[in-house]
Amino acid sequence: MRTVQEIDQHLTKFFNTVEPGVLDEMAEELALIGSDEALALRAIIMGQAAFRREEVDLAMAASAEATSRYRALGDLYGMARSTLNHGRVYHYIDDLRTAMSMYMEAVDLYTQCGEVTKTLRPRVNIGLIERDLGDAEKALETLLWCVHQAIELRDDHALGHSYLGIAGIYLDQDDYGQATEFYRRAIEVYERQGEQDSVANALNSIASIHFYVGDYVRAAELWHQILDKGMARGLRNGVSTALHNLGNLHDSFGEKEQALQCYERSREIGLAQQQQQTVLHAEQKIGSLYCELGRAEEGVALLERCIQAYRELDLTEDIVQATLSLAGNLLNLDQHDRVRELLASIEHIPHSPSIKISILRVRAELAMHDQDPTSARDFLLEALSISEQLSVAPLTIQIHLDLRNVYKQLNDFDGYIRHNELWTKLNEEIKGAKVSQQLATQAAERRMASEREEHQKYLAVLHSTLPKHIADRVAGGEQVQDHYDHAAVMFLDIVGFTTLSSSLHASELANLLDTIFGICDAACAAHNVTKVKTIGDSYLAFAVPRDVRNDSAALPRFARNDNALLPHSVRNDSALLSHSVRNDSAPLPHSVRNDSAPLPHSVRNDSAPAFSVAAAAFEILRELSGSPVSSPASSPIQVRIGLHCGPVFAGVIGKDRLQYDIWGDTVNVASRLESTGEPGRIHVSEAFADAFTTSPPSPLSSLRGGPSSPYPVPCSLFPRGEIELKGKGTMTTYWLDPA
Repeated sequence: MRTVQEIDQHLTKFFNTVEPGVLDEMAEELALIGSDEALALRAIIMGQAAFRREEVDLAMAASAEATSRYRALGDLYGMARSTLNHGRVYHYIDDLRTAMSMYMEAVDLYTQCGEVTKTLRPRVNIGLIERDLGDAEKALETLLWCVHQAIELRDDHALGHSYLGIAGIYLDQDDYGQATEFYRRAIEVYERQGEQDSVANALNSIASIHFYVGDYVRAAELWHQILDKGMARGLRNGVSTALHNLGNLHDSFGEKEQALQCYERSREIGLAQQQQQTVLHAEQKIGSLYCELGRAEEGVALLERCIQAYRELDLTEDIVQATLSLAGNLLNLDQHDRVRELLASIEHIPHSPSIKISILRVRAELAMHDQDPTSARDFLLEALSISEQLSVAPLTIQIHLDLRNVYKQLNDFDGYIRHNELWTKLNEEIKGAKVSQQLATQAAERRMASEREEHQKYLAVLHSTLPKHIADRVAGGEQVQDHYDHAAVMFLDIVGFTTLSSSLHASELANLLDTIFGICDAACAAHNVTKVKTIGDSYLAFAVPRDVRNDSAALPRFARNDNALLPHSVRNDSALLSHSVRNDSAPLPHSVRNDSAPLPHSVRNDSAPAFSVAAAAFEILRELSGSPVSSPASSPIQVRIGLHCGPVFAGVIGKDRLQYDIWGDTVNVASRLESTGEPGRIHVSEAFADAFTTSPPSPLSSLRGGPSSPYPVPCSLFPRGEIELKGKGTMTTYWLDPA
C-alpha cells in the first residue's frame, strides 16, 4: 500500500488529467490508511472527483470538509489547497464574488506557509473573474503577470488559462486579431496537456470570431466538430457553448425554430451543470426569439429576468448585452419611452466598439420615431465607420440596410441606391446561394456520417451476438431460416461444474468459464464449426456442408468426386493398378488424391461436417489437457463431449435481442450422448460413425506423429455397445479417440 505522501505526489503530478475513477481508487486507499492526514487528503480527492463528474453539491461538501480537516490539523498548505478547490466550484456555478474571495484567501494562505509559487493558479482565476466582472484593464494586468510566472515555473495549466483569459479580453474589445492569436496559444498549451474541455472552449471562441466577421461556413464547421467530439467524450461545457453558437447561426439566417431548439438544449445542459451564466445566456436568446415569434409578453419577461440576474451576479458586460436586446425588442413593440430609460441605465458603463454600434442603431431608431431622419443618418454613419474599422461584415450589412431606409425617408435616392447596392453585395457574399449551398452540404455530410456511424454500431452489435456469416445475412435484410439435411452437432459440458462453482468467487468463476469457452471458440473457428451458444456450463456448436465455388484454384488435399474425368496424376488403389499412372480420359475411381487439378464448379462433401466437429473436439480436449486451466484443487478441468449427425433447423429469433439457434432431434441426441459420456472422452452416435466409414483417407492422419488412420482426422472408433438414451430408447454408440 502506498503512503499518504506517495498518493499526494501522484495527485499533484497528474492533477489536471487524472480520471475520476483513478481518483476514487486513491480515496479508497486513503480511507484504508485512516489517519487524520489521509482523511483530509481523501476529502480533497473526493471533491476533485465529484467536480470532474460535474456533481456540484458533492464537490462543494467535500471541499468544505477538506478545509475543516486541514484547519483542525493546523496545516496552512492543506487549507490553501482545499480553499482553492472550493473557490473553483463557486467559480463553476458563476458565484463570482464568493469565488474571488476564496481565491484571495488561498493566495494569502500559500504566502503565509512560504509557498509563493503556488499562488499562481489562484491568481490566474482572479484575473479571469476580473474580466467577467468588466474590469478589463485590471484583468489584463493580472493575466499578463501570470503568463510570465507560468512560463518561468513551466506551469502549462496556468499558462493555458492565462492565454485564454487574455484572448477573451481582446474579444470583448473586438480586437479579433489579438484574440485569435491568444486563443491559438491557449489551444497549443491545452493540447500538450491533454485538456480537451479547455481546447473546446478556445475553439468555440475562434469559431465565434469567424461568425462575427461573416465566415459562416468555417464557424459552422468548427462548432459541429466541437459538438461531435464533445458529445463523444462527455465534454458538456463545450457542447453547451457550441449549441448556443449554432443557435446564433440559425438565427442569422432567419431559421428561428432551429435556433430556439439549440438555445433550449444549451439551457438544459446549463441547468444540469448548475451553471448560471450558461442558462442566462440561453434564456436571453430565447426571450428575444419569443418576441420575434409572437410571444412578446413571455419574451420581455424573460429578458427582464435575465437583466436582474446579471445585476445580482455583477456581470457588467452581460447586463449591457441583455439591456440592448430588450431595447431592440421593445422598439418593435413601440415602447419608445421604455427604450430611452434602458439606454440611460447603461450610459455610465464603458462600451466595446460592437456595443457602441448597437447603441447607435437603437438611437437611430428612436430618431426615426421622432421624425428626425437626419439625426438617424448621423448615428448610423458613425456606426458604419466603427463597423468598417472592425471588418465585421454582418453588422456592416445591417447598418447599410438601416441607412438605405433612412435615405429613402430623406428622399436622397443616390444615398438609397448606394447603400442598397452595398447591402445586396455584402449580403450575397456572406449569406448568398453559395454559402447556403456549402452549409447545406455540410449538414448532408454530417447526416450521412451519423447514419454510417449508426450502421457500424448496428453491425458491431450483430457481430458480437451472431456468427459473422449469419450477421452479414441479417445486415443485408435477410430473414435467416435454414434447414440442413447433413449437419454435425457438438454438445460439450464441464464435468463437476456445480461443485466447482460453489468453491469459487463470482469473478473467478466468470474468468474460468471465459478461458474454457475461449478455447472452444478458437477450436471451432479453426475448423469451420459454428458456435451456437453457451448454456450455463454447456457449449453447443455445429457444422454443415459448405459448397465451394472456384474455377481456378488447385484441388484441396482430399475430395470426393465420382463423375469427373481424371486429368492428371492419379492414385488408384484397386487391384488393377499398383502404381501412379497418368490417364487423361479414364473415369475417376472412388478414391482420388489430386493436389493440382482445377477444382470443378461445385464440390460438396456431406461427411465434411463430421470431420470438422471431430477435429474441433480433439483440439478442445488437447488444449484443456495441456493448458494451465484447473480447478481450485489444481486438478485439470475435464469435459464430456457428445457428437451426432443428422438434419437440423437453424435461424435467428428475437427482435430486441437477436439470437442464432438450432433445433431438431439431432441436437437432442447430441445432448444425450454428452450426458451419458465419460470425462475426457468423445461419445458419438452410429450416424456419426457412419460419416467416417464412408470417407476417403486423408494425409491429416500423419500429422503430430499419429499412426495411420482410415479416417479424415487421426483417430480411432471403438464400439461402446447399446446405450439407453433418455427419450430415445436404445442406440448403438461409439467412442471417438484421438489416434
